Amino acid sequence: GFKLLDKESFAFQNDKSRVALLKYYGGKNAEQVLEFYKVQMASFNWSLVNIIEYDRKVLNYENSEESCIITIQPQGGKSLVTVALSPKSRPIKPEKLSSKEYK
Repeated sequence: GFKLLDKESFAFQNDKSRVALLKYYGGKNAEQVLEFYKVQMASFNWSLVNIIEYDRKVLNYENSEESCIITIQPQGGKSLVTVALSPKSRPIKPEKLSSKEYK
């Protein structure tokens, strides 16, 4: 199984949103962990945006309200997994500055 790394993790939730950075370490290799999250996230109605693979695997998911980034880093046959959850970002509207503000 996997163990939560308490000292490297945090979570916050109120009635409007939730934010978390959770780190786990455990005894499965990165490919097994990748397959687990692909199945589990889909079963909880998360849509896969993309997967980036280099020395680690980064899975980007979103649902209607939130974004979730899962990073899987191989460590000698085991894996360090980081789950970052946040409200979905809204497009930033550029502010219009009046010509007076440029002087």
